[in-house]
Amino acid sequence: KNPLSKRVKYVSIRLERTFTHNLRQREWKAAARRPGYARTLDRHDLHLSQLVLPNNSAWGGLTLAQLNFGQTDGVMIAAIVRGGNRVNIPDGNTMLFPQDTIEVIGDDDSLEALAKRMQAEIVTGNKRVLNHRLDIKHITIGSKSPFCEKTIFESGIREDYNCMVVGFEDEEEESNAINIAVANRRIVKGDTIWLVGEEKDLKQIKLANAGLSPTAKQV
Repeated sequence: KNPLSKRVKYVSIRLERTFTHNLRQREWKAAARRPGYARTLDRHDLHLSQLVLPNNSAWGGLTLAQLNFGQTDGVMIAAIVRGGNRVNIPDGNTMLFPQDTIEVIGDDDSLEALAKRMQAEIVTGNKRVLNHRLDIKHITIGSKSPFCEKTIFESGIREDYNCMVVGFEDEEEESNAINIAVANRRIVKGDTIWLVGEEKDLKQIKLANAGLSPTAKQV
């Protein structure tokens, strides 16, 4: 036989063995990174999957209670990894954010369906930007205003309406300068205050200031 063909065959076998060895090494390393309880779950037809929320995920900012994965997808969220922090056994009030790694327990079908749904439920284009654009408006405090004779802190403008008081217009200045607001500044009738917030929230404040909205927006 040709010695060269033997050498080629030997090299081919050696390369194949090296590839197989490296592949197994990667599999062993991946298995070593999995939590210890994942192997126990495997023996009971349940598995642990680690999913990373896309940057434009529609789940961002929602709580686990709102997403209700147990009822909707038949899976359980065992942990959330965010940067260098890990939250084990998160409760329903825990929010998800883009790039969170969630450790999910479920069977193969449920995990696969959840992964597909996660990739499908995203915010496309500029929809998120348009829906959450900030605006600036001013209102003049009237006698029926629920904010009258309250400090900024007491007014509930931030907590109830999700808006921020930027400042008070200085009526004595010809340039209508704005004095920066502080939490203990009292709002009185005739004050013109400047507010920053989303358009829908600013509209609610205008209605409330005119005495036309009996209740604050719940956020």
